[in-house]
Parts: sequence; C-alpha cells; structure tokens
Amino acid sequence: MITSSIEARLRKVIGAVKDQTSIGLAKVASNNSKLEVAVLKAMSHDEAPIDEVTEILSLVSSEKAYAASCAQAIAKRISQTRNWIAALKSLMLVLKILQDGYSYFPREVLHAMKRGAKILNMSSFRDDSNSNPWDYIAFIRTVALYFDEGLDCFLTRKLQRRSSFHERGEKDGSRAGADDTSQLEI
Repeated sequence: MITSSIEARLRKVIGAVKDQTSIGLAKVASNNSKLEVAVLKAMSHDEAPIDEVTEILSLVSSEKAYAASCAQAIAKRISQTRNWIAALKSLMLVLKILQDGYSYFPREVLHAMKRGAKILNMSSFRDDSNSNPWDYIAFIRTVALYFDEGLDCFLTRKLQRRSSFHERGEKDGSRAGADDTSQLEI
C-alpha cells in the first residue's frame, strides 16, 4: 500500500515536470506559442479544471490559421499522452471548441485526422498513469468514438444542407454559397 502511494506521487511529479518542460519548449520553439502554451496548460496532467478555454476560444475564433494550429497542437499532445486525465481534458477542449460553432475548426480537425493525427481516433490509447487503467482506457476510447461520430454526423448534415441550399438557389435563380455556421451538438 505504501509503495503504490509513493508510486502515485512519483507519477504526479513526473507528469508535472513533463507539462512544464513541454510548456517551456513551446514558448521557445513555436510560431503560435501563445496558442500552443494555452493548449498545453489546458491539457495538463493535474486534476484541476481547464482554465485556458476562453483564451483558446478567442484565439481560434480570431483567425482561421489558429484553428489549424490548435488542431495540430491538440493532435500532438494527444499522440504523446499516456495519461487519462490529459486525454480527457483534450477531448473536453475539442468538444468545447466544436460546440461554440467556429465553422472552420471541425474542418481542421477532419483534415488533421486525414493526415494521420489522432485527435478523435483514440482506439490505440493506453494509460500508464494508473496501476489498474482498463476502466479509464475504455472510457476515453468510448468518449472519443462518440465525439468522432458526432463530428461525422455534423459534417454530413452540413454538406447535405449545403447541397439542398445550392439546389434551391438554382431553382429560384438566387445566389447560393453562404456558409452554414451551425453549432455542433454532441
């Protein structure tokens, strides 16, 4: 019992050191360091709630390039994590950005996933932060699959609405091509 307590504390310390190292490297090496640092802080190993959501949302909504950078930063963090807390925080962050209706972020997530990023495909996720991780792993994989299905339905519905809008526009002789910025509901 004592060894598992020491082991748990050691894992928390190692997670905190990894977080600080990643944040320090992002400050120095990244072009979009403000966004990447905010993403890394939001997806930390500690059990504290995500405080950086509003900062990330304001950056992602301000410029289309930030949506791509945010998707890349989240994908990079997810691919490196072996901690269920960091993985769950990343999924919550993706959900929040998708729900707030930034029309270009879902496309950037989809493009990143087509390039091989594991943003919502967490079928190979594993957790090394716990001595009995199977429940956490199953939960993370299930939530990611649910979000992935929701994103597919959202994009499919959006494409269907666009095609029906174009068909109506051609029949009516009106101009088609407005972008639908409906919110993602998962």
